[in-house]
Amino acid sequence: MCCTMLVAVAGGTGLIGRAVVKALKSQGHEVVIISRRSHIPEQRCMSWNQLSQEGLPKGTDAVIQLAGQSILKIPRWTEEHKKEVLNSRIDTAGMLVAAMQRAPPRVFVMASAVGYYPSNNTEAHTEEASPGADFPAEVCKQVEAIADQAATHVARVVKMRIGVVLSKRGGALQQMWMPFWMGLGGRLGTGEQPFPWIHIVDLVGLYLHALHHEGVAGPLNAVAPASTDNYAFTKALGQVLGRPTIVPVPGFALRLAMGEQSGLLLDGPKVAPAKAIATGYQFQWPELIPALVDIRDSGEY
Repeated sequence: MCCTMLVAVAGGTGLIGRAVVKALKSQGHEVVIISRRSHIPEQRCMSWNQLSQEGLPKGTDAVIQLAGQSILKIPRWTEEHKKEVLNSRIDTAGMLVAAMQRAPPRVFVMASAVGYYPSNNTEAHTEEASPGADFPAEVCKQVEAIADQAATHVARVVKMRIGVVLSKRGGALQQMWMPFWMGLGGRLGTGEQPFPWIHIVDLVGLYLHALHHEGVAGPLNAVAPASTDNYAFTKALGQVLGRPTIVPVPGFALRLAMGEQSGLLLDGPKVAPAKAIATGYQFQWPELIPALVDIRDSGEY
């Protein structure tokens, strides 16, 4: 795909959405943000109500879905929160699919997560691996099933299975930054659980890759090539910040405090970006320590 595109971005005001919108505009593409708000300064936008009534803007070439409530809940998941997480993703994805049936774009990129895969610390999951059976996996499976419905109308559907996004402006790393800076960082549980990560610059790069590369379709693992675990990540972040990492958090304490949700911290899948590499994506930040140094020194992300 080449030339200027009109791209509709649902959830364009979040951490990933803002970065994707900025990159699209820098390439000369026109962007429409689909949001609960009907007005966003300096942005062309439309509300979800407008989308359901009017459909996608005329001439939309691509749709990116990033909307949905965070899966995290302090201190622990409740059944009500689980329903809200599922419904926020299913409802918005369903509205987008309905709009695309009326006016199909050329490509639809749906946000999913590496939580699709079962936890393991041996062989890395590629895109062909089977799903897990816990709550994060169920969310991913249901969302991806809705995305698949668009395949009857849209030429390409890409399901972006996103790892832990590294950025100081949001997400997990933002929550870690200050405790680690204060010397309060440490491994979680045994520290042996895989930690599939990706620099936000490469995540944005993969979104652009998915839009432009006709050979990209189906699931796409959005993780860096250099796999690591929680212990190694903890040591790397402490090294980059020049701080000790000697305050481990026992697994039993996390399980007691967070219940089922503690699995997000104490378990994890080992994941490989097989399709990204096979389709020619060149990672800017394939190694962890250089990626963390870049984030530390950059005021942009």
